[in-house]
Amino acid sequence: AALGLLAARWTVPVLIAMLAPSDEPVQLAVGVDGRVLAFTIAVSLLTAIAFSLSPALRASKVDVHSALKSGTRLSGAVPTLQGRLLLAVQMALSLVLLVTSVLFVRTLLNLQTLDPGFDRRHLILAGITYNGAERTGDAALGLAWLELLRRAASVPGVESASTAGGGPLVGASGMLPVRVEGATGRADVDPNWLVPVSANSFRTLGARLVMGRDFEPRDFAPGAPWVAIINETAARRHFGSENPLGHRISDFDSTPPRWAEVVGIASDMRFETLRNAPPAMIYLPFTQNAFTAVGGSPRIMTLWLRVRGD
Repeated sequence: AALGLLAARWTVPVLIAMLAPSDEPVQLAVGVDGRVLAFTIAVSLLTAIAFSLSPALRASKVDVHSALKSGTRLSGAVPTLQGRLLLAVQMALSLVLLVTSVLFVRTLLNLQTLDPGFDRRHLILAGITYNGAERTGDAALGLAWLELLRRAASVPGVESASTAGGGPLVGASGMLPVRVEGATGRADVDPNWLVPVSANSFRTLGARLVMGRDFEPRDFAPGAPWVAIINETAARRHFGSENPLGHRISDFDSTPPRWAEVVGIASDMRFETLRNAPPAMIYLPFTQNAFTAVGGSPRIMTLWLRVRGD
């Protein structure tokens, strides 16, 4: 127990240091919980007493005089049912712990080698909420986010800055079915993740564009034609083997439809969890009001920063 406490005190600072992405320390209040420690000591003492008394009680029932008279060996006696049951339980628990440890290590190695679809090295995500006037229009709110991007990009050590309505392993700002221009009926009832983004978002994430182009500054200008970038999963769902570039998509709630032209296809990214398959995703310029679910410039955005390495 004493060695365990010393190991905990020595290893906790090491583990916290491993979490730090740079020389900046991570502020975590980590310590030994007294209640957990007391419970562990109590269970250990009870276990030691119980398993120490069991052999003593069994030995106290042996008739030493009769055993010596008959010449029976007291040592190496045949194990009792209790002893065999205890041995079986210990082996079963040891096997369970061994299998669980192997599976845990295997899962950890798989997650470390899994490609999330973006470069997670030197990437910082920060959620930001705009607390300005409630009646701030879309244009003024868009200018506020653009000013934030300008200031963030000017910070020393920042290579690229972008904002988005969500982020990898964070989620998206909206989900809804979409329709393809020319398609009949409500064919797609499965929701698509909608992510309003700023310019250079894919470069900031280190994501790959499979086809087409990235969003350009002209796409964020007032009155610009509505455009969208979809990921590979959305391309397969809505267009199959057909080239999606140049096609137009819209949600089902807009009347008349607000068609956004597909100008690019991005690689699949793990936006929900590392375990789940990438969902169908549609990226929109955050200043456009193409779909009602993510209309205008959202008040809650995620700041993406690509910083230089050590």
